Amino acid sequence: MVIKKLEVFKKVKKEKRLLEEIETLIPGFRGYKKREIRRESDKLLRDYIARKLKEAKNYLKDCILTVAESDKIEFYNVLSRISAALDLATSKIEHADYGYSGFFDAIKIKSDDLERLLEYDSSLVKVADEIIALAKTVRELATGCKFEELKVKLDDLKAVIDRFNELVNQRENIIIGLR
Repeated sequence: MVIKKLEVFKKVKKEKRLLEEIETLIPGFRGYKKREIRRESDKLLRDYIARKLKEAKNYLKDCILTVAESDKIEFYNVLSRISAALDLATSKIEHADYGYSGFFDAIKIKSDDLERLLEYDSSLVKVADEIIALAKTVRELATGCKFEELKVKLDDLKAVIDRFNELVNQRENIIIGLR
């Protein structure tokens, strides 16, 4: 077992040396690799945010079921609109631009620009956390048949989802401005 680990380590070390040699031979490769890592990091962060939004959607589904079982039809339309807004937010963040610029694009997206984009997407995590917290609260209020409080929290949830969608739209404007 120890021998296997040592062999794997030697192989990885050898391949790393090869990669380092390639980096020194090919002009611009190191910068390309750093930009690629930033793009991938941004993609992973956006996937994480999308998973959080899907979790919030599941809480909303529970709420819709509880409202339907309680014959509180007046909440159904509001919940449907909020659910649609959440679907839109999830779709936008899942399919958002990575920050790639084509080889022949007049304006190239630089590492600093990619770093700003990653920071911007990091700020979206906080808003996604707000959405989850409110969605949990909405589910708990519906389950507890606290419908007066539910109405207020649904308004709050809709406002936060709208703010999230606006932030994603601003993200798109940032990318357009960079290109």
